[in-house]
Amino acid sequence: MLLPIQAPAAALRSDLERRRTAQAHARDGAWLQVAQLLTRASELAPGAGSCEQHERLFRSVISIGADGTPPVQQASLMDQAIDVGTRAAVGMEDAGRFALAATCLRALLVLVPAGDIPREHGELLNQLARVARQMGDVKAAQTYYEEIESIGEASSDDELLGLAWLGQGVLQTFRGNHPQGRALYTRVLAHDGVGAQAIAMAHQMLLISAASAGDLSTAAQHGWSAFTAAKRQEDASAALVNLSQLLLDAGHPRPATKGFAHVLGHASLARLSLPALGGYAVAVARDRGLASGATLRAAARRLDEWEALLDDGDARADVPGPRLSYQRAVAHLEMAVAFATINAADVAEGYRVRAQQIAQVHDHHEIDWRAETLQTRAEWPPVPAEMHQARSVLFELEQLEADDAQALAMAPSGS
Repeated sequence: MLLPIQAPAAALRSDLERRRTAQAHARDGAWLQVAQLLTRASELAPGAGSCEQHERLFRSVISIGADGTPPVQQASLMDQAIDVGTRAAVGMEDAGRFALAATCLRALLVLVPAGDIPREHGELLNQLARVARQMGDVKAAQTYYEEIESIGEASSDDELLGLAWLGQGVLQTFRGNHPQGRALYTRVLAHDGVGAQAIAMAHQMLLISAASAGDLSTAAQHGWSAFTAAKRQEDASAALVNLSQLLLDAGHPRPATKGFAHVLGHASLARLSLPALGGYAVAVARDRGLASGATLRAAARRLDEWEALLDDGDARADVPGPRLSYQRAVAHLEMAVAFATINAADVAEGYRVRAQQIAQVHDHHEIDWRAETLQTRAEWPPVPAEMHQARSVLFELEQLEADDAQALAMAPSGS
């Protein structure tokens, strides 16, 4: 079973209709054009004039760009256009434009055939499977992951096999079949030749699995393994955010502060910086109490800067934009928790209200409920959880080179 095929304009309409508020994103127009041009290119039949038409379409895609970042100039026109389309699809996904992202990725899959370029085709399928999962179509996602596995087997590509098993494991976890999920993550780790990204993500998923079972030491060990296995800064930061949040929830705010601060000093992407900033504020408040006031105010200013950067400039100033709405809502809620922890009730209330506003507009019901039920002082474990087998992880985190100045020095710059 596959996702339904939609024309780009119809896909964008369905994305807007899926939300209660059909609010435009600043790049909706550019994304729609990219998807339309790539779809047109994918539909061109080979023959006289097709090369010239492809060239015109690819130049148009490149001129629009994905996010303002120019494609690699040394690559061919087609490769540059595919690079723009792939990054545009990530932006669509981040903004909740799932149907449009799926349409764009379908076009790219035609332009990057599995028989000629199996690795790139499989990676695009992996992106499409992730979009399908976020749309709630688990059957379609499973079909795509099985196709990735078949391509990996046919081309003896261990990296694609790792992506396929990892994706299938995530689906099993999503379905509540945790034993099968753990088995697939373990299979990824045991297979030689699997890519660093899949290894890091498998460790992250095992962190979640162990934490849900109450085995915090094992969870922390997997978190640290995910951090050290990651080759890309983005993957390392994501792993460290999850590990730091685990430790914060377990009553270990000091190593959590170090982890969040390290992420803030190295990550420039909003989808990583926002959760790190919220977690950092709570960890600082719980570790230092009333002495954390100046640091919390600096963190709050940084969150306000992110909010201004990510807002889409909608004329209705009281309606928050869709960009990374979940991460923004959580960051505001955690800022409220941090200020509530040091008894700054008025400031906490302002961030609580903003968190609830974002959550209600974009249907993040869990965040809405958490904001509604936020107490004057946030509850947290008064006694740290025992993590004897993970003492080395706590030690390594506290040795990270990160402090308040580094954590709050990087200005918001991207999503």
